Amino acid sequence: SEYTDNMVRNLNGAVSRLNELTVDDIDLWIQDAKNRTLPRKDLIGIKDYSGGLPVILEPWINETTDFNYQEEINRDNHCQQLLKLRRGLSEEDQTRLSKLSIMLYPARDEFIAKNYLEFPTIGNFHPFDRRMEDKGIFERVSENTSWFKHELIKYCFESELYSDEKKEYNKILVEYYAGLKEHLHENGNQTSEYENRYKIDISYCYHLHNAGLYAESFNQNIELANYAVSLGDLDIAER
Repeated sequence: SEYTDNMVRNLNGAVSRLNELTVDDIDLWIQDAKNRTLPRKDLIGIKDYSGGLPVILEPWINETTDFNYQEEINRDNHCQQLLKLRRGLSEEDQTRLSKLSIMLYPARDEFIAKNYLEFPTIGNFHPFDRRMEDKGIFERVSENTSWFKHELIKYCFESELYSDEKKEYNKILVEYYAGLKEHLHENGNQTSEYENRYKIDISYCYHLHNAGLYAESFNQNIELANYAVSLGDLDIAER
């Protein structure tokens, strides 16, 4: 069809510019190519998993019958190309990208700046963000911070880490989120831009697990689920 033909014809240009498709683009493409309408949550998952890149989506859309994107889309084949974005960056900035890639959400405070990313001051964050934006690795996500342009780039940087590196980085983040939880408790759960209660609790559980602290992660997950149920937030509770 014309829509699919246009998508395929524009693949090379789109990939070279790392232009990502929107959820609606992917929805239209699948409807057009497969005569299938997927639930919105699946379309969002496909977009996140593929980074919205046509070069990944095109062969998958052509071949899939089950739409099991997590099993069928091979992201590793495309990381080598995407990791070229870091050319020209200092070794320190490349290490910082790897450290940030294991985090679920952006965080911009003194602990992350000095203790985790080893910046001299928290004032180094904005120049770093701008360097990553210039490289096409980050995009602005709020007035004060930038984050990975899409999930695939984040995945590619994380996939390069050795398992022992990841475990050590996760241990530092366990300390960080434990401190945030204590701070929230002391301040009656009053939160700032980066201190959403759910984000802190989910991240704490996540980094406990990835640091190998499975029993504590399990206990914290139960605590989070109970808190979500008490507020009637069943989506969080089910996770």
